[in-house]
Amino acid sequence: MRKFIEDYPEDVARQVEIARRAGTTENGIFATKLHTQHLDRLLQADRLTTAFPKPAFVRLSRRDRLGQAISAVRAYQTHAFHAHWDKSAAECYDAQAIHHMLKNLIQLSTRWTLYFSRNGIEPLQLYYEDLQQDPRGSLLKIAQHVGVELESGHPHLQAPPLAVQRDAVSLDWRARFVSELGDLDIFE
Repeated sequence: MRKFIEDYPEDVARQVEIARRAGTTENGIFATKLHTQHLDRLLQADRLTTAFPKPAFVRLSRRDRLGQAISAVRAYQTHAFHAHWDKSAAECYDAQAIHHMLKNLIQLSTRWTLYFSRNGIEPLQLYYEDLQQDPRGSLLKIAQHVGVELESGHPHLQAPPLAVQRDAVSLDWRARFVSELGDLDIFE
């Protein structure tokens, strides 16, 4: 956040205030992207239901976990976490880093599965690949999930397509990784 807000506070309650102010639309709906480490940090300082009463959950996952791991490794190496950010460092293929990231992403996903299951929550399940193919349809599903009706001409329904960072380098890294670490005789 300090990339966007120079004096971003350490205090979680103040961070929640900023998030709520920035993430609330005119109709009073607040939305945020919440990774497991964000929820961990929030729960150390406050109760989720105090910070965000009556939350509705949308679970955004990727079907292509290896592709997600490759993208994450490249983003961490280059410090370019969004397609419109310039790369500030070089990237270098690293099979072990990809393997570690793949395992980490799957573990983090499992934490969400446990959290939702333990609380009897059925989140709206969306997949990145579907969002990429049909952003309008995905937005309509989210609106329905949170009880908001969107008019067909609503500006958010005219959103530009997602910018994808995946490219020929990603495809090359995938092929190298599968050729080096792929082994049907190892069950990890």
